[in-house]
Amino acid sequence: MNKKMLVGALLVMCICLFFLGLIFNKTANNHKGTSISTGIMVDGQYTELSSGKIGGDAEKYGMLNDSGDIFFILAGVTGVMALVSFFAIKNK
Repeated sequence: MNKKMLVGALLVMCICLFFLGLIFNKTANNHKGTSISTGIMVDGQYTELSSGKIGGDAEKYGMLNDSGDIFFILAGVTGVMALVSFFAIKNK
């Protein structure tokens, strides 16, 4: 395989992994849910009785968020490999 093709392939992989990380993190935020709280007003002060999240799936959020972080890490590693390969070819 040509060395320039290798650098190009690494750059394409880096960009694809970066976009996969963005997609997974955005999807994870969709599973975060909406915060709510209930309470009462006593003498002009709001007293919160309970709070929670509606429409959230903590298991899916955690899984998708972790996967997105892994894709970002892999994108960074392939990006560094592409830069090192590029400068190694340029200096020869």
